[in-house]
Amino acid sequence: MEALPKPWGRGEQGLTLVEMLIVLAIIGVVAGLSVLAIGGGDRGRSANAEGRRLAARLRLAADDVRIDERPTAFAWDEKGYGFVDWDAKAGKWRPDKVDELARHDLPNGLKLTTQPAAGTLPIAPDGTGGAIDLILGTVAVHFDGLSATATSVAS
Repeated sequence: MEALPKPWGRGEQGLTLVEMLIVLAIIGVVAGLSVLAIGGGDRGRSANAEGRRLAARLRLAADDVRIDERPTAFAWDEKGYGFVDWDAKAGKWRPDKVDELARHDLPNGLKLTTQPAAGTLPIAPDGTGGAIDLILGTVAVHFDGLSATATSVAS
């Protein structure tokens, strides 16, 4: 009786180098997706922390304006925010000198959205500077001119 040929051709067994590289590439893609998925779970906590921080800084700036009665404004764009003072000599806004009110850049993956997308909102001692609603991921921050609140919103 004649022996049947082995399916591998010359009787070799095991993986070729190309097959091994394909398996490693698939493992790399799956591992990369897993890391991205794990990082996404952090975004909710990050958005909550950033929303609370923004609300606290808005309240601090409003309190500071009421005490010192100096012209201050909230300045923002989608990447971050800060507070600016009016420089009467130069005739323009300049970054606030108080460290707690300095510009704060948001973590990667988190954007500040509102209408308009960027701008400056004056903060008045009596609260008449204006109100604004801001969204940071899953957190909405409302500033009414005197106080700020951060609340979670459905995503």
